[in-house]
Amino acid sequence: MNNLIKNIKSFIPGLIFLGLWEVFCIGNTRRQFFFSAPSFIFSAFVEELQTSLYWFNIVYTGSAAILGLLIGTLVGTLVGIALWLKPSLERISNPYIVVLGAIPIFAIAPMLILWFGIGLWSKIIMASLSVVLVSLVQAYEGAKQVANTHLIFAKTLGANDLRTLRFIILPGALQHVLAGLKMNIGFALMGTFIAEFISSEYGVGHYILKAGGTYDTTRVFVGIFTLGVMSLVGQGVVGRLKKQR
Repeated sequence: MNNLIKNIKSFIPGLIFLGLWEVFCIGNTRRQFFFSAPSFIFSAFVEELQTSLYWFNIVYTGSAAILGLLIGTLVGTLVGIALWLKPSLERISNPYIVVLGAIPIFAIAPMLILWFGIGLWSKIIMASLSVVLVSLVQAYEGAKQVANTHLIFAKTLGANDLRTLRFIILPGALQHVLAGLKMNIGFALMGTFIAEFISSEYGVGHYILKAGGTYDTTRVFVGIFTLGVMSLVGQGVVGRLKKQR
Protein backbone atom coordinates (compact mmCIF):
# COMPACT_ATOMS: atom_id res chain seq x y z
CA MET A 1 0.00 0.00 0.00
CA ASN A 2 2.82 2.38 0.88
CA ASN A 3 4.56 1.63 -2.43
CA LEU A 4 1.32 2.37 -4.29
CA ILE A 5 1.00 5.74 -2.54
CA LYS A 6 4.64 6.56 -3.34
CA ASN A 7 4.10 5.67 -7.02
CA ILE A 8 0.99 7.86 -7.17
CA LYS A 9 2.85 10.76 -5.57
CA SER A 10 5.62 10.49 -8.15
CA PHE A 11 3.08 11.20 -10.92
CA ILE A 12 1.66 14.33 -9.26
CA PRO A 13 4.38 16.80 -10.46
CA GLY A 14 4.03 15.50 -14.02
CA LEU A 15 0.25 15.81 -13.97
CA ILE A 16 0.51 19.36 -12.62
CA PHE A 17 2.97 20.24 -15.38
CA LEU A 18 0.70 18.78 -18.06
CA GLY A 19 -2.30 20.61 -16.65
CA LEU A 20 -0.49 23.96 -16.68
CA TRP A 21 0.78 23.27 -20.18
CA GLU A 22 -2.77 22.52 -21.38
CA VAL A 23 -4.19 25.67 -19.78
CA PHE A 24 -1.37 27.78 -21.21
CA CYS A 25 -1.85 26.59 -24.81
CA ILE A 26 -5.50 25.67 -25.27
CA GLY A 27 -7.55 28.27 -27.13
CA ASN A 28 -4.45 30.15 -28.35
CA THR A 29 -3.42 29.16 -31.89
CA ARG A 30 -0.07 30.93 -31.68
CA ARG A 31 0.93 29.05 -28.55
CA GLN A 32 -0.39 25.81 -30.00
CA PHE A 33 1.80 26.31 -33.07
CA PHE A 34 4.94 26.64 -30.95
CA PHE A 35 4.13 24.32 -28.04
CA SER A 36 1.14 22.21 -29.14
CA ALA A 37 -0.88 20.93 -26.14
CA PRO A 38 -0.99 17.65 -24.16
CA SER A 39 -4.49 16.86 -25.45
CA PHE A 40 -3.34 17.29 -29.08
CA ILE A 41 -0.22 15.20 -28.45
CA PHE A 42 -2.24 12.41 -26.88
CA SER A 43 -4.69 12.38 -29.80
CA ALA A 44 -1.86 12.27 -32.33
CA PHE A 45 -0.15 9.52 -30.34
CA VAL A 46 -3.29 7.38 -30.43
CA GLU A 47 -3.54 7.94 -34.18
CA GLU A 48 0.09 6.94 -34.71
CA LEU A 49 -0.39 3.75 -32.70
CA GLN A 50 -2.79 2.58 -35.38
CA THR A 51 -0.25 2.95 -38.21
CA SER A 52 2.27 0.26 -39.13
CA LEU A 53 4.95 2.82 -40.09
CA TYR A 54 5.04 4.21 -36.55
CA TRP A 55 5.64 0.75 -35.09
CA PHE A 56 8.26 0.05 -37.75
CA ASN A 57 10.09 3.23 -36.75
CA ILE A 58 10.09 2.09 -33.12
CA VAL A 59 11.42 -1.36 -34.03
CA TYR A 60 14.07 0.19 -36.29
CA THR A 61 15.36 2.57 -33.62
CA GLY A 62 15.04 -0.01 -30.85
CA SER A 63 16.93 -2.66 -32.82
CA ALA A 64 19.82 -0.30 -33.57
CA ALA A 65 19.98 0.91 -29.97
CA ILE A 66 19.89 -2.62 -28.48
CA LEU A 67 22.50 -4.04 -30.86
CA GLY A 68 24.69 -0.98 -30.38
CA LEU A 69 24.33 -1.25 -26.61
CA LEU A 70 25.34 -4.92 -26.62
CA ILE A 71 28.30 -4.43 -28.98
CA GLY A 72 29.55 -1.28 -27.25
CA THR A 73 29.20 -2.81 -23.79
CA LEU A 74 31.00 -6.01 -24.81
CA VAL A 75 33.88 -4.21 -26.52
CA GLY A 76 34.21 -1.63 -23.75
CA THR A 77 34.22 -4.31 -21.05
CA LEU A 78 36.88 -6.42 -22.77
CA VAL A 79 39.12 -3.41 -23.44
CA GLY A 80 38.68 -2.12 -19.88
CA ILE A 81 39.75 -5.46 -18.41
CA ALA A 82 42.66 -5.68 -20.87
CA LEU A 83 43.86 -2.23 -19.76
CA TRP A 84 43.77 -3.35 -16.14
CA LEU A 85 45.72 -6.51 -16.98
CA LYS A 86 48.40 -4.50 -18.82
CA PRO A 87 49.22 -1.28 -16.90
CA SER A 88 51.74 -0.27 -19.58
CA LEU A 89 48.98 -0.46 -22.20
CA GLU A 90 46.74 1.64 -19.96
CA ARG A 91 49.41 4.36 -19.66
CA ILE A 92 49.91 4.46 -23.44
CA SER A 93 46.21 4.49 -24.31
CA ASN A 94 45.04 6.87 -21.58
CA PRO A 95 45.67 10.11 -23.56
CA TYR A 96 43.83 8.70 -26.57
CA ILE A 97 40.88 7.63 -24.44
CA VAL A 98 40.69 11.12 -22.94
CA VAL A 99 40.76 12.71 -26.39
CA LEU A 100 38.10 10.35 -27.76
CA GLY A 101 35.92 10.99 -24.73
CA ALA A 102 36.17 14.74 -25.29
CA ILE A 103 34.93 14.53 -28.90
CA PRO A 104 31.15 15.02 -29.14
CA ILE A 105 29.51 11.99 -30.70
CA PHE A 106 27.55 14.36 -32.92
CA ALA A 107 30.81 15.48 -34.57
CA ILE A 108 31.64 12.07 -36.03
CA ALA A 109 28.10 11.16 -37.10
CA PRO A 110 28.45 12.63 -40.64
CA MET A 111 31.60 10.55 -41.23
CA LEU A 112 29.87 7.37 -40.06
CA ILE A 113 27.01 8.04 -42.44
CA LEU A 114 29.56 8.59 -45.22
CA TRP A 115 31.45 5.38 -44.41
CA PHE A 116 28.54 3.05 -43.62
CA GLY A 117 25.64 4.65 -45.48
CA ILE A 118 22.20 5.57 -44.19
CA GLY A 119 21.16 2.00 -43.38
CA LEU A 120 20.86 0.24 -40.05
CA TRP A 121 24.57 -0.47 -39.59
CA SER A 122 25.53 3.19 -39.29
CA LYS A 123 22.96 3.56 -36.48
CA ILE A 124 24.30 0.47 -34.69
CA ILE A 125 27.88 1.71 -34.88
CA MET A 126 26.83 5.15 -33.67
CA ALA A 127 25.02 3.60 -30.70
CA SER A 128 28.06 1.41 -29.96
CA LEU A 129 30.42 4.37 -29.94
CA SER A 130 28.07 6.21 -27.60
CA VAL A 131 28.44 3.55 -24.90
CA VAL A 132 31.84 1.93 -25.49
CA LEU A 133 33.94 4.46 -23.57
CA VAL A 134 31.53 4.50 -20.63
CA SER A 135 31.62 0.69 -20.46
CA LEU A 136 35.41 0.74 -20.79
CA VAL A 137 35.84 3.08 -17.82
CA GLN A 138 33.28 1.16 -15.75
CA ALA A 139 34.97 -2.18 -16.42
CA TYR A 140 38.44 -0.79 -15.67
CA GLU A 141 37.35 0.88 -12.45
CA GLY A 142 35.41 -2.21 -11.39
CA ALA A 143 38.41 -4.47 -11.97
CA LYS A 144 40.70 -2.02 -10.18
CA GLN A 145 38.41 -1.67 -7.18
CA VAL A 146 37.81 -5.39 -6.70
CA ALA A 147 41.53 -6.07 -7.17
CA ASN A 148 42.44 -3.62 -4.42
CA THR A 149 39.91 -5.29 -2.12
CA HIS A 150 40.31 -9.01 -2.81
CA LEU A 151 43.46 -9.66 -4.86
CA ILE A 152 45.90 -10.01 -1.94
CA PHE A 153 43.51 -12.37 -0.16
CA ALA A 154 43.17 -14.50 -3.30
CA LYS A 155 46.94 -14.71 -3.72
CA THR A 156 47.25 -15.72 -0.08
CA LEU A 157 44.91 -18.63 -0.72
CA GLY A 158 47.05 -19.71 -3.65
CA ALA A 159 44.71 -18.75 -6.50
CA ASN A 160 46.45 -18.62 -9.88
CA ASP A 161 46.07 -15.77 -12.37
CA LEU A 162 43.38 -17.52 -14.42
CA ARG A 163 41.19 -18.27 -11.40
CA THR A 164 41.70 -14.77 -10.07
CA LEU A 165 40.60 -13.30 -13.38
CA ARG A 166 37.61 -15.63 -13.72
CA PHE A 167 36.21 -15.54 -10.19
CA ILE A 168 37.25 -12.09 -8.91
CA ILE A 169 38.18 -9.61 -11.63
CA LEU A 170 35.50 -10.46 -14.21
CA PRO A 171 32.57 -10.50 -11.73
CA GLY A 172 33.76 -7.23 -10.19
CA ALA A 173 34.10 -5.53 -13.57
CA LEU A 174 30.73 -6.83 -14.77
CA GLN A 175 29.08 -5.58 -11.58
CA HIS A 176 30.21 -2.04 -12.39
CA VAL A 177 29.20 -2.37 -16.03
CA LEU A 178 25.71 -3.58 -15.10
CA ALA A 179 25.38 -0.76 -12.58
CA GLY A 180 25.87 1.76 -15.37
CA LEU A 181 23.76 -0.08 -17.93
CA LYS A 182 20.69 2.08 -17.27
CA MET A 183 22.69 5.17 -18.14
CA ASN A 184 24.11 3.47 -21.24
CA ILE A 185 20.60 2.74 -22.51
CA GLY A 186 20.05 6.48 -22.76
CA PHE A 187 23.40 6.94 -24.50
CA ALA A 188 22.62 4.17 -27.00
CA LEU A 189 19.27 5.75 -27.84
CA MET A 190 20.94 9.14 -28.15
CA GLY A 191 23.55 7.81 -30.57
CA THR A 192 20.89 6.08 -32.66
CA PHE A 193 18.73 9.21 -32.67
CA ILE A 194 21.63 11.43 -33.80
CA ALA A 195 22.45 9.08 -36.68
CA GLU A 196 18.80 8.95 -37.73
CA PHE A 197 18.42 12.70 -37.39
CA ILE A 198 21.36 13.38 -39.69
CA SER A 199 20.42 10.91 -42.41
CA SER A 200 17.94 8.06 -42.37
CA GLU A 201 14.89 6.70 -44.11
CA TYR A 202 13.29 5.24 -40.99
CA GLY A 203 13.40 5.47 -37.20
CA VAL A 204 12.06 7.75 -34.50
CA GLY A 205 14.79 10.31 -35.24
CA HIS A 206 13.68 10.44 -38.86
CA TYR A 207 10.06 10.71 -37.68
CA ILE A 208 10.92 13.76 -35.52
CA LEU A 209 12.97 15.36 -38.31
CA LYS A 210 10.14 14.88 -40.80
CA ALA A 211 7.56 16.33 -38.38
CA GLY A 212 9.83 19.29 -37.62
CA GLY A 213 10.32 19.94 -41.34
CA THR A 214 6.57 20.41 -41.74
CA TYR A 215 6.25 22.46 -38.51
CA ASP A 216 4.13 19.71 -36.98
CA THR A 217 4.97 20.48 -33.35
CA THR A 218 2.46 17.95 -32.06
CA ARG A 219 4.15 15.02 -33.79
CA VAL A 220 7.59 16.26 -32.78
CA PHE A 221 6.44 15.87 -29.18
CA VAL A 222 4.98 12.45 -30.05
CA GLY A 223 8.45 11.39 -31.21
CA ILE A 224 10.10 12.80 -28.08
CA PHE A 225 7.53 11.02 -25.91
CA THR A 226 8.22 7.79 -27.82
CA LEU A 227 11.95 8.02 -27.11
CA GLY A 228 11.20 8.63 -23.44
CA VAL A 229 8.95 5.57 -23.24
CA MET A 230 11.56 3.43 -25.01
CA SER A 231 14.19 4.55 -22.50
CA LEU A 232 11.91 3.79 -19.55
CA VAL A 233 11.08 0.34 -20.91
CA GLY A 234 14.77 -0.42 -21.42
CA GLN A 235 15.65 0.71 -17.91
CA GLY A 236 12.80 -1.34 -16.50
CA VAL A 237 14.08 -4.47 -18.25
CA VAL A 238 17.61 -3.85 -16.95
CA GLY A 239 16.27 -3.27 -13.45
CA ARG A 240 14.47 -6.62 -13.50
CA LEU A 241 17.55 -8.41 -14.81
CA LYS A 242 19.68 -6.93 -12.03
CA LYS A 243 17.16 -8.05 -9.39
CA GLN A 244 17.09 -11.59 -10.79
CA ARG A 245 20.86 -11.66 -10.82
